[in-house]
Amino acid sequence: MNNNTKIIVAGTAAMAISFFLPWINIWVGGIAPSNMLKAGADAMTLGTLIFIASFVLAAVVCVMSVTGKENPKLAVAAGALPFAMAAWAILKSTAAVNSSGYGGSIPWGDLGQLFQIVAIGLPIYAIGAAATLVGGFRELNAAAPTTEVSAAPNPASVSTDEPT
Repeated sequence: MNNNTKIIVAGTAAMAISFFLPWINIWVGGIAPSNMLKAGADAMTLGTLIFIASFVLAAVVCVMSVTGKENPKLAVAAGALPFAMAAWAILKSTAAVNSSGYGGSIPWGDLGQLFQIVAIGLPIYAIGAAATLVGGFRELNAAAPTTEVSAAPNPASVSTDEPT
């Protein structure tokens, strides 16, 4: 197992494990993504299903990498999916705030208050996704075929020692 595969395994394992760790600490306790499964299928939106699928994809990539069947493209997808979901959520939230009729924008200055309730699961998920993305890109780069250009001799510099 090379170093890139080890990075992928560590990152995807961290992502998969974070599903069971608390992401938000509130006065009644921690809230983990695994708590969403208790809501039932009727409460699941497309975004929720994609979010849960990101953990499943991380677990699948981890198992594949450990068993020697690593797929760098799948690892890149597993690492990129959380960041794509975050960007989508921010864009969707910004659009909702703008279309609400109240005007204004998202109060980005209040993010410090958000970080006060963040528990250990969210940073582990984000760091695992970043590590998976880096490991996947490094593995893709290492697996890319290298093309070597051979230096062909210049015909003018080739001497022909033919007897005359």
